[in-house]
Amino acid sequence: MRKLDNFISVKPCHQLQKYIDSYYFHSSDDPCGDIKFTYYPHIKHAVTIYDGSVAETQGNLTIVNPHKTKNSVLYSTVRERPQNVEIKGAFKKIGIVFKPYGINRFVHKNLKEFNNDVISCFEEWHPEVLDISQEIWNTEEIAGKVSILETFIKNQETKNVDEHFSNFIEEISESKNIETVQEITGKYYANRKALYRVFKRELNCTPSSFFKILRFRKSLERYLKTNEINLTEVAMAQFYDQSDFIKNVKQVTDTTPKKLSKQLSDLENAIFWKIS
Repeated sequence: MRKLDNFISVKPCHQLQKYIDSYYFHSSDDPCGDIKFTYYPHIKHAVTIYDGSVAETQGNLTIVNPHKTKNSVLYSTVRERPQNVEIKGAFKKIGIVFKPYGINRFVHKNLKEFNNDVISCFEEWHPEVLDISQEIWNTEEIAGKVSILETFIKNQETKNVDEHFSNFIEEISESKNIETVQEITGKYYANRKALYRVFKRELNCTPSSFFKILRFRKSLERYLKTNEINLTEVAMAQFYDQSDFIKNVKQVTDTTPKKLSKQLSDLENAIFWKIS
């Protein structure tokens, strides 16, 4: 599995761990650099801050080019297909990976009001986030970088959350198998129309999309943990049988679980990319 140079992944402080999965800092000084990678569907949301670069997305491809006077802040939402990224030249990149219902606490509007594109410009924290980005890159110690970033994030906190839905997402994200998912869903939302409405409002996706990716990620993470786990055992936890598991992986990634496991690079904290 390949690794990226100058890629540092960090867990948030205890106060923010309920909402944020991790931060990462990634940079390159190579003006002739050309990094290509693919990242796979997930139920988490992310804000990515490029300092001195302009990012443009068309379909499933995002291209990042250096720019002396411009920056880009992107927001990525729940996705059902892989996304390809190419970063050209020198760059400085900060990533904030939110847990499934984490970003909502730090924005003032419901996600249904966001751009429906899988990746879009993120203007909720503009322009202050660009100022702290420069401050972060002017700070050498990683602990200092994280401190600046977390102080900023805490200052964005709102009360724009549905606590009932928050508890539901937290519980279902910890579910062990497909039967548990069904039980938890029935406990919180007996009405399917109500479930659909709250997913569209709070996460800007459908329940079926969310559950499909949740099952994919859980089975993939377990499959990658150790070669000792039998494929059938992995499949039965989140799917009805092994063929159902393989079918899901193929639908999401266009390849088989075995081939996918050989392509992936674990960049810490379950960030799985295929690095070209």
